[in-house]
Amino acid sequence: MDTIVEFAEGRKIVMFGAGGERDLSRRAPMGEIAGKYCDLSILTSDNPRFEDPYDICVEISKGVEKAGGKYEIIVERDKAIYYAIDNSKSKDVILLAGKSTEPYQDMGTEKVPYDEGYIAKMAIIDVEKKRGLRN
Repeated sequence: MDTIVEFAEGRKIVMFGAGGERDLSRRAPMGEIAGKYCDLSILTSDNPRFEDPYDICVEISKGVEKAGGKYEIIVERDKAIYYAIDNSKSKDVILLAGKSTEPYQDMGTEKVPYDEGYIAKMAIIDVEKKRGLRN
């Protein structure tokens, strides 16, 4: 977070979630940090396991609100990525936090294949086409 705060010339946008069935006491503080340092927090699914991902996002949002930050809840992670990219402007910085190269989403009893890098790349291409920057 410190790096994007230091180097971002435009808005700072972060997209993240919290793992289900993990330390509940960390959710609101994560949101508070995001709300304090970022212009927009996009709250989404990140290995919800057997918890409702929307409920996890609501817990995180309490911290964002406490810090006076702005947020959106978009449970479907691929849609959250697209939203972040589509709503960015020149010089904005987007941080997609949490998944990195982890190749799955842990949902219930399933490990659903997931490639965040590919999804982000496809979203960038789609948004560039929409903006007339790419054929």
